[in-house]
Amino acid sequence: MALVGLVRVSTDRQNTQRQHDALDTICIKVFEEKISGKLSTEERPVLMAAVEYVREGDMLCVQEVDRLGRNLLEGLIVLNDLFERGIAAKVLEGIAAGEHKERSLILDLALALAEDRRRDIVKKTKDGLEAARKRGRVGGRKPVMTETLTVQAAALRDRGFTIRQIQPHLRIAEGANKGKNPSVSATYSCHTGLGPAVTPVGGATCCPARLSYGPSTVGVVKPPRVQCRSCCRAIGSRSRCDGASIIRPGKGKGPRQTVRVLFPCRAHAH
Repeated sequence: MALVGLVRVSTDRQNTQRQHDALDTICIKVFEEKISGKLSTEERPVLMAAVEYVREGDMLCVQEVDRLGRNLLEGLIVLNDLFERGIAAKVLEGIAAGEHKERSLILDLALALAEDRRRDIVKKTKDGLEAARKRGRVGGRKPVMTETLTVQAAALRDRGFTIRQIQPHLRIAEGANKGKNPSVSATYSCHTGLGPAVTPVGGATCCPARLSYGPSTVGVVKPPRVQCRSCCRAIGSRSRCDGASIIRPGKGKGPRQTVRVLFPCRAHAH
């Protein structure tokens, strides 16, 4: 008779060492899977491999019965298949601890309790998230697109850049991904959540005297940007408003100097 072990956790972030410590010393082979126990047997290839590996007279060993699964029906199907083939099940801990060669009330009860615990965990998690949401707190990790990155993306979008062109110009300032670019999908979701363009109140004019010089609002774009206080556009340090459009002086001097029109000034677009 040979003991074959099965180790299971639900996610990649969970540690399996405790189960291995209990099984490695007594089993000739230990199968490990990182998958939810609520799934059907067909959706758990490692469990299927372990069931096919054991032979008549062998014993499938788990630390607790819920390692077979947290679904009562699927757990019973696995056990019935093992018992019909002359394979026993061994549970090391819990109310069903011991060796089982056939179905028993205590084994069915242990599987039922495992399923009930899973439902209880799901319910408490949902209730906790809902309570936090009512208090203005949202569960999960912090969003990649911070307020600063959103302002930068909005400024570039207003200048006609596409989402894919905007994404390389953004840099995450903190967290595990510090210094990296946010994904295109994060940039896109931020853009779709932006409100309408800012419209000046009271017919404010846009002129060089109303330009606010300060730190760059576009990230890596050089030279430092200038923001028009009326139309809220991010413009170059050499740009100005001629009363209708944001323009940038070109080559030449005096009357021969060329002028490039960048975009209409929102304050004069009406």
